[in-house]
Amino acid sequence: MSNQLPDFQTISDALHYFETLGGAAETHGLLCALLCGAAGIGKNAWVDSLQSSFHDAKDATFQKNSDTLVKLFDATKTNIDSDEFDIALLLPGDDEPLHLRIESLAHWCQGFLSGLKLLGMSAKNTQSPEVQEAMDHLLRISCLEYEPTDEVDAEAEASYTELVEFVRMSVILLHSVRQEILTKRPNIAGNQTVH
Repeated sequence: MSNQLPDFQTISDALHYFETLGGAAETHGLLCALLCGAAGIGKNAWVDSLQSSFHDAKDATFQKNSDTLVKLFDATKTNIDSDEFDIALLLPGDDEPLHLRIESLAHWCQGFLSGLKLLGMSAKNTQSPEVQEAMDHLLRISCLEYEPTDEVDAEAEASYTELVEFVRMSVILLHSVRQEILTKRPNIAGNQTVH
């Protein structure tokens, strides 16, 4: 069972307070990519990287918002590090309009793909057809748009649910492949040979 992420709106409010450039979904996607790729980022460094202006660390509002982002980091890291790897995506709740949820899913994928790119992982530099396909689909999802209508579209709701699950499974696949790459990488310091 996944460790509960903080509420989407709570994270949005914290990021707004810190004047972060990305929204909640995109920021979480980026964080997931960095953690999946074993980037070695620490929670305090990550929270610091989200701040685009100076804040008084002793201020109660600063502490509250900083603690909120630390909780997001800790919950996400716990989920990724667990044996079950039961990752949850930070997205708006089901009570939000569908077009906002689809937009947030697209932003989540944009953040995740940006994180993979920072780590040097792309569809072009992998030999696994499954990974190439997953990354191509994530790229397509990152470009999704949905025109809101007045009617409740059950088919669109079902498609959205399937897309969220597809993204989750793609993240699991990419995490396992990335871990494989990291474990196969030679230890440069330990493999030096004198000629």
